[in-house]
Amino acid sequence: MLLTEDRVLLGSLSKGGDACRAEWHPHKRFKVNLGTADTQAWVDSKWSPPHGLVWYTDGSKRCSPAGAGVWSNRPSVEKALGLGPHVTPLQTELAALRACARIILARQDKGKVIHIYSDSRRALRALLKHESGSRLVNDCIELMDKVATCNKLKVFWIPGHAGILGNEKADMLAKQGCQTMAPVEEDHVGVHSDYIKELIQKRADRGVVESWSSGMGTRHTRSLLREPSRKLADELVSLSRVKLRALLGLITGHWPLAAYLARIGKGDDPLCPRCGLMEEDPHHLSTKWS
Repeated sequence: MLLTEDRVLLGSLSKGGDACRAEWHPHKRFKVNLGTADTQAWVDSKWSPPHGLVWYTDGSKRCSPAGAGVWSNRPSVEKALGLGPHVTPLQTELAALRACARIILARQDKGKVIHIYSDSRRALRALLKHESGSRLVNDCIELMDKVATCNKLKVFWIPGHAGILGNEKADMLAKQGCQTMAPVEEDHVGVHSDYIKELIQKRADRGVVESWSSGMGTRHTRSLLREPSRKLADELVSLSRVKLRALLGLITGHWPLAAYLARIGKGDDPLCPRCGLMEEDPHHLSTKWS
């Protein structure tokens, strides 16, 4: 029932998820350099592209459909990719790297020095893995190994939004891809388990809100809370057992006040001893005497 409600997810799953049997990559022909995390050092060094063929990749997940971009000035190439709404931020970066490797292979370059720059350390760390259970990561590694068979390939980290032309161009193409480009079969990215977990959590939260809105009872709780709150739930479970019990009693009305004591037969008068007009319960205390 959960999956059939989402046609987009069902269509993506019909082409396969991202998880696969683990593959080993003990000997890679290409090099990966994670660089320095000091962005200011990059700016101060007045970095300029090295000699050889230089490529830049980037991914975008700021809007619902994801996108990726590939840009190069030497050679002159730019490509925007549209990716499905199920693609995670890390997958957008890997999809851009995969597309870049495919473009280089299609050019049939041989004996070249090739540099690929990405602003995603997570993506580059994925390329460094000797074992991977991700189809997308395995595709990237295998394609880059093919590029490195006839060329000298190095993949570098570069800081994002640091005024580096190639990175800015790739970022622009990635945003263009998520806004205007429809996904194509060649660029398909399998559904990651993180996306499914996120979808299930959102639907579970929505179900709680719907039950709250249509349900009856819990008068005291409803008088204090407008709707269910995950933030409040996280804060409650972090409390000690003594504090949690006291606070839940206050929220649900099971608190030793006049109204509750009268209801369970341990008191005679449910009215507030201060005003004598309203029942003394948590809602009355919070609105009248807070």
